[in-house]
Amino acid sequence: MNIASLRRRGLRVVPLLVALIASSAYAATTLERIRDRNAIVFAYRDGAAPFSFKDRDGRVRGYTVELCTHVAQAIQRELRLPTLDVKWVPVDAADRIDAIASGRADAECGTTTMTLSRMERVDFSVPIFVDGGALAVRAQSGVK
Repeated sequence: MNIASLRRRGLRVVPLLVALIASSAYAATTLERIRDRNAIVFAYRDGAAPFSFKDRDGRVRGYTVELCTHVAQAIQRELRLPTLDVKWVPVDAADRIDAIASGRADAECGTTTMTLSRMERVDFSVPIFVDGGALAVRAQSGVK
């Protein structure tokens, strides 16, 4: 089942990450940048619990944050780095795509809905959350 078929069913698809620019050449330079600075920079939206938020101690937490931490570990293994510093940059709805497109962050750990216009600027991960649902049936079907 692909994104278009989920949308036709009335489902809102939310991917884990807005990751890298939608160009394999740029993806290579992003990984090189991560390797060169020995750090990965994730954008996150504060106050978007349970997906991302700052806890009382100022640590970035949440469901997508945890998933991004695992992504960072996989990148560290892939790049064969002894350590990889994970940095967090707060973004809001207005600047999250620009943060990725400009290179201010390497990926977003959030709930950005995948749209065609956004896909022209950035690449998306596989969906990790689907919100809402609708079902179209014939009036005589008995489905309420």
